[in-house]
Amino acid sequence: ACIADLEMAGVYVVSDEDPLTKQAMKLYCKANYGYDSENDTRRFRDGYQALKISMALSGDYDKKVI
Repeated sequence: ACIADLEMAGVYVVSDEDPLTKQAMKLYCKANYGYDSENDTRRFRDGYQALKISMALSGDYDKKVI
């Protein structure tokens, strides 16, 4: 679900071993699964959204057509 969400934002993941991709997946899971506290959920969701936007704007995660 995280990878699909990233791709909808224009972030194309080449490897799930990429450090930023790993962090995005962790934040996504923490924001959507397992935390009952609204404060924790909001904090992780905001962190995920900020990282997703940064990755989309960086140009390093553009879809490369060869």
